[in-house]
Amino acid sequence: MISLVTARLVLGRWRDDNVASMSAINAEPEVMRWIGGGSVGDEQQTKAAIETFERRWDQRGFGMFALELRATGGLIGFTGLAVPQFLPR
Repeated sequence: MISLVTARLVLGRWRDDNVASMSAINAEPEVMRWIGGGSVGDEQQTKAAIETFERRWDQRGFGMFALELRATGGLIGFTGLAVPQFLPR
């Protein structure tokens, strides 16, 4: 399992128990207004996104980490490296 640990944060691969927490984040209009088209997401969309994150890790050897507070273990979002899909080819 790939993970990075700092004084405040744990960056790790996605687990099944992250879906509910990430779904709650994706359901917040104030959070999502800054992401993508600004629409909130549901649990099914969140699960599909996490599955995509994990598939890309397996394909590329890098990707999006689940981002947790070290003190509580609570999921606070994600961070990492991605190949931009908006660039001209």
